[in-house]
Amino acid sequence: MATGHHALFSNTGGTQNTANGVQALFSNINGSFNTATGDSALFSNTSGDDNTAIGHGALFNNFTGSGNIVLGSFAGANVETANNVICIGHVEGENVSDTCYIDNIFGATSPRGLRVFVNSGGKLGTATSSQRFKEELSQ
Repeated sequence: MATGHHALFSNTGGTQNTANGVQALFSNINGSFNTATGDSALFSNTSGDDNTAIGHGALFNNFTGSGNIVLGSFAGANVETANNVICIGHVEGENVSDTCYIDNIFGATSPRGLRVFVNSGGKLGTATSSQRFKEELSQ
């Protein structure tokens, strides 16, 4: 399903795609099960599958990456071939599979919950933990 000028313009073999916006999924040839909402969302995708891009220019440079989820204007702009990348907010991410980037949380604090670390590029993760290195654990 395509709504917008030149949405799914190059599609020849891809199936089950949804493109909403001017030039959304413009370059898609045979990628399937993609959802692009926003002008130029998933613009460069040619054969990536199962991507969700919401926002103007979201996943703009993705060519073959699959399973990516981005939300925000130009979110995931640096993702080209990586798989399973999540970008939330105006964060461009990196072309590295199995990563997560969330904007506006670097330096923010929270008084309770699991310790989570975020680097200056917005990459989110947790520290590794091993019981054998800890002292005074009650069992």
